[in-house]
Amino acid sequence: MDRRAQIQYAKDHGIEVPASIDFPYSVDDNMWGMTWEGGEIEDPAVIAPTDKFLTAYTSPKNAPEKPELVKITFEEGLPVAVNGEKLPLHDIVKTVNDLGGKHGVGIIHLIEDRVVGVKNGGIYEMPGARILVEAHKALERYVSTRALNEIKETLDIKWAYLCYGAQWYDPAMRAINALNDEVNKVVDGTVTVQLFKGSVHVAAMESPNGLDFTSFNKDEGVVFNVNASAGFIEIYTQQMRTANQHYMRKSK
Repeated sequence: MDRRAQIQYAKDHGIEVPASIDFPYSVDDNMWGMTWEGGEIEDPAVIAPTDKFLTAYTSPKNAPEKPELVKITFEEGLPVAVNGEKLPLHDIVKTVNDLGGKHGVGIIHLIEDRVVGVKNGGIYEMPGARILVEAHKALERYVSTRALNEIKETLDIKWAYLCYGAQWYDPAMRAINALNDEVNKVVDGTVTVQLFKGSVHVAAMESPNGLDFTSFNKDEGVVFNVNASAGFIEIYTQQMRTANQHYMRKSK
């Protein structure tokens, strides 16, 4: 039976279900977030009537007119406090769900690229997850080298697809988790995020393990010897200049 037939069967047999012909949507609902599917949501060409089913949190258009700053504290990659108050992880998730939901944060429209080869529309409501992921990602990048951040960008996507594709026990997942555990040993600090009208962005970060920033002022951040720039430019552009010499010679 397809979705319509299932709804009709439930109606004919007195089985109470939240879906109906006029409300053909289904939701996977848990503390981390809600996933809506069905009806117009499935068709990429149709604008989903979100006002009909996104009822758990405030929509961005009805969110407060003033932004709110929220501080998330991490220890070894795990969130341990919100606005200075230490909480168990499950309470942190619930707390930031409420904070983000008030500002319409975390409503995500996407087309799922499913393992079985089909694409399917979905709308996610996950304010807490959006806040925690954005804050963690920023702090992790701040304490990691450029090379490590480049590796993580690729492996984070691979981790997500392995998890989404029910490959949790694949050796590849264990290997990526081992790398994540190593990286997060130094992901300590506090991230201040700004919530406003459906958006969340990182406003400030503090970390004892942050890689020092460079500054235009001599008494702040890394002391950078600007006199080294000429030599650096010479070396950095060497291959590019050589390649262009060959190109110009060939094009004559």
